[in-house]
Amino acid sequence: MLALVVLEFALTAALAALSARAALGLESRTLRLLAASFGLLALSSALKIAWLILSSEIALALSSAVMAVSFFVLAISHVYSVSPRASASYMLLLMLPTPVLAAYTLAKGVSLYLVLYAAVETTIFYTENRYWASLLTAAGLYVLFASLVLGFTSLGIANLLIVEAVQAAGYALLLASGVYSYRGAEGGG
Repeated sequence: MLALVVLEFALTAALAALSARAALGLESRTLRLLAASFGLLALSSALKIAWLILSSEIALALSSAVMAVSFFVLAISHVYSVSPRASASYMLLLMLPTPVLAAYTLAKGVSLYLVLYAAVETTIFYTENRYWASLLTAAGLYVLFASLVLGFTSLGIANLLIVEAVQAAGYALLLASGVYSYRGAEGGG
């Protein structure tokens, strides 16, 4: 379990560093927000590590709260990336899972809603621009959404280890998208 959370931390820290480097080079508001979001996700993972090592429930609660804030920043970074006309038809989709699944905790519910919003916006961006890295990003966000849904269920298959493994896979897809985009911007891919 600790190894998976450390892997999550490494992936989110790498995403934060990659986004920050790209934001500095391109002076992009969206990339600055992505760097902040991934930095907060790395902090959330670090708090989970503290929870596992110290058995501190406060660290776990802070981790959930920081994750919710990070997904809020992620959602804000997507607000202006697609035209409002294109995203209007998807708004109903965003409202369906939230009332059913958000009862567990407010922070986890907010995270669920915001990561789904960012995934849908990224999918719309892909359909408008056909940029392949956007498809990887959307896949990573949908996998993160799935990890949050698994975290809300109590079907026996959704123990913490599986949730963390799915979450790490989502972060890996996001990092792959970032690396692909960064290499493409340098002319290497």
